[in-house]
Amino acid sequence: MKPTIVAAIQPKWQRFEDEPALRNHLARFLRMARDKGATVAVLPELSGLMLAAPLGREVTMAANRNSFWGRLRSSLGGAPELADLLPTLIDEQSDLLVERYVALFGGLAREFALVIVAGSLLSKTPQGNVEYRSAVFDSDGGLLGWQSKFFLSELQRGLASPGAELHYFDSSVGRLGVLLGDDILIPALVEHLARVDCLGVLNPTMARQIDDWQRQQIVARARANENQLFIAQSYLVGEDDLFAGPQRNLEGRSNVLAPVELTPRRDGILSMVGAEKVEGVVAGEWNVAALRNLIDTTDLPLRRMGRFPLPKMDEALSPALLAPPDDAASPREALPLPAPSRHEATVPDDDQSQWEDDGLTWSDEEDDASAVTEPLVDPATGYYLGERTAPDDGGSTESDDEAATWADVLDDAAEELEEAGEEEA
Repeated sequence: MKPTIVAAIQPKWQRFEDEPALRNHLARFLRMARDKGATVAVLPELSGLMLAAPLGREVTMAANRNSFWGRLRSSLGGAPELADLLPTLIDEQSDLLVERYVALFGGLAREFALVIVAGSLLSKTPQGNVEYRSAVFDSDGGLLGWQSKFFLSELQRGLASPGAELHYFDSSVGRLGVLLGDDILIPALVEHLARVDCLGVLNPTMARQIDDWQRQQIVARARANENQLFIAQSYLVGEDDLFAGPQRNLEGRSNVLAPVELTPRRDGILSMVGAEKVEGVVAGEWNVAALRNLIDTTDLPLRRMGRFPLPKMDEALSPALLAPPDDAASPREALPLPAPSRHEATVPDDDQSQWEDDGLTWSDEEDDASAVTEPLVDPATGYYLGERTAPDDGGSTESDDEAATWADVLDDAAEELEEAGEEEA
């Protein structure tokens, strides 16, 4: 049996004048994938919309230039109206777009004998909903089915509805799952595909900045390890003029991922495109036998243990319990007052007269000068001798009695130092 080698293709978004030019462009990448021994190839999110330009050109050949299709052709040739015209394109010609899409990618799958996850496009479902969808084709060109996208960005929600069903696909290389874009970030989706025994998950995606594709890649590596399966991500790069609003260049690094035990550097990466803004094709082997052995022998049998029985957890307090009662004191009132410092002693009203009898003046205002002290240091030795009241702003010093007291302290300290020196001698 041939090994399962998966190729992640990273093309640039381009507009083509006709369908043969688009087919040749895609065939170049698929030929590179086949040369790497690939049996599976995944193309990026929204690359299926590259069909819109050839389709618009074909329809306008029999239409007036001032019609909708004339404006669409001009837009897809370089004018910045594509984002405005896409809704009308999908509404009026969705069936034709899907028909050409299936014929194009089905033919490429058959020609190169590859299982292909085609790039997604906007189209109507049989129920009439407009969704982002990717089709999966077997190596004989047969259509295996469609997978819709669940998690839509704000821009995408303006054009489509989220999908309603998660599918798996039994292909000639085994059972596969497909998740589009940020759907890879939702743990329950990957977990479900692992529990229905999918060999791996193919992730057509796109990103407009490094934060987006790094997040997707980091999470994808975690999903591969926690669910013990393979993952491949394919990014679209180049100029972003697919949607209205501020435009950024598309970027990302397409990759093939595996559980860390099955990768050479034990980092979960089998292969990855070398830069985030260039075209490329990378491939990596999904070693089915090694994966089965890992699932059966690992000390962490994630795939065999079934759903993990969650332990009892603390219940979150309801907002009503967290809110203070109506009669509660304000935060300032609820806090205890700090204890008074030695410079802020509080004198009861009954004792105020006693202070006055002793010749002292009591004031409710704080005496800021008396609350400021400074260290007293022996200039000869540098020893710390205590604290003294600092001079006020007017430059006044202590009273004569207080100065005399500090002089006595200095004399006593000097005598102690002399005695200590004599004892050492």
